[in-house]
Amino acid sequence: MTPGFGGSQRLTRLVGRGMAMELLTTGRMMNAEEAQQRGLVNHVYPQAELLGEGMKLAEQIATKSRTAVQLTKQLVQRGQDLDLENACVMESDVFGLSFSTPDREEGMAAFLEGRKPVFS
Repeated sequence: MTPGFGGSQRLTRLVGRGMAMELLTTGRMMNAEEAQQRGLVNHVYPQAELLGEGMKLAEQIATKSRTAVQLTKQLVQRGQDLDLENACVMESDVFGLSFSTPDREEGMAAFLEGRKPVFS
């Protein structure tokens, strides 16, 4: 079988043409450390620590504005397939949109007041 659902295209963009070609044509598996070196994973933990570390990251993200996190995820996911100029235009549009949200007001007020924000 060949890769599906954009796998060959995404892998090539992540690890480069040569490594993608090697992995895709040989089916070679890589261990977690190599995956981290090649930028395919952000962190590597022993299995006993994995859930706890994942929860720490999730809790950190959960303290942020839900709207800002959702918009940022969309920017990264959609922007990777655009040329830089159009991706920056999209980012600028979304920045303007996010600047008009109640979460922006709360975040800036909390920063100026030296407190943790309470996002809606």
